[in-house]
Amino acid sequence: GYKSEGDRITAIYTKNHGDIALQAENYVLATGSYFSQGLVATNGEVIEPLFGADVSYDKVRSNWYERDMFTAQPYEKFGVVISNELQIMRGGRKTENLYAIGAGLMGFNAVKEGCGAGVSMLTAMSVADRILSKR
Repeated sequence: GYKSEGDRITAIYTKNHGDIALQAENYVLATGSYFSQGLVATNGEVIEPLFGADVSYDKVRSNWYERDMFTAQPYEKFGVVISNELQIMRGGRKTENLYAIGAGLMGFNAVKEGCGAGVSMLTAMSVADRILSKR
């Protein structure tokens, strides 16, 4: 879980640390997509389970896939909605100190486009630069 004040995350909690809060100035969501459960699909929606980030997905379930399994699948482009600065959006508002990187981001198909490692590395480098420039 996590605690927040306004549009800032103030602490996160993990299963292993119980009620001991982990606190930082900035946080990075790098949980990946479906296989790592960074995104979870139910019968009617796609969610980001840790922070409740906004997720871009087609609301019409039958549009999530193509019948030809060898073609690009629409669900592969679903993902976490971010600001231009890679901050995650929650309830249509950017979270000031929570960034997202990698495979869980909306808009690209890492499998069909062969760009998963590149997107992960470049978004990580961009977020690291943004965080370091705040100092």
